Amino acid sequence: MALVRAGDMAGARKILDRTLPLPTVLGRVCDHPCQPHCIRSPIDASLAIGGLERTVINATGPAAKPLSMPGKGKRAAVMGGDVSALTVAWDLGKKGYGVDVYLAGEAAAAIC
Repeated sequence: MALVRAGDMAGARKILDRTLPLPTVLGRVCDHPCQPHCIRSPIDASLAIGGLERTVINATGPAAKPLSMPGKGKRAAVMGGDVSALTVAWDLGKKGYGVDVYLAGEAAAAIC
């Protein structure tokens, strides 16, 4: 938030790329489930983190390729193809694991 306020969209994008799984996707599709529970609501208004993420993603170019850790020689299975499952697969792949994603009624697909 401080970087966006200072106009440093590139710096804000680096933080999103480092901390948000699948930043280009999740930065655009956030349905802001935290806003109704924001502790700032009683003071003035909820923080619009989803809106800030969208602004940063739209104001910057393509994400840099995420750096991965060396392979661990181990594999993991992820069940499902929703955003949560893909986030887990992305995180495990980034940490050096081979990942197999299993969808209901379909054969496994090695994605990492």
